[in-house]
Amino acid sequence: MVIDYDSYGKILSLLFEDRVTAICLETYEDEKTKVTRRKKVTIVEDEPCRLSFNTSSHSDDFIGHSEAERKDILTTGPHVDIPKGSDVIVTRCDGSVYHYKFSDIPSIHLSHRRYVLEKVDVS
Repeated sequence: MVIDYDSYGKILSLLFEDRVTAICLETYEDEKTKVTRRKKVTIVEDEPCRLSFNTSSHSDDFIGHSEAERKDILTTGPHVDIPKGSDVIVTRCDGSVYHYKFSDIPSIHLSHRRYVLEKVDVS
């Protein structure tokens, strides 16, 4: 039996209830001044995704209490490619919006991709 992973990834993305938009900085050369500048470019817009929160705790014997660490993980279809350093905006199915920075290498599978995100404070 041969599995069509492209179709499998599309079917899997039907289960995603959240939406993601990714923005990265792109360099370009100004034609008039010949100066290299940077501009924000939307590379992924309103793609289905799933945002999950994994919490792990570890205890510090020296201090005597345990600390919890939360990792926010974004799961997308296999065709979504978010470059390192991109700003990631996730809109949950309940309307809440989360802002992140992507700063790691994604976990790439045949049917999906997983990104570990870093929370950004928006003031």
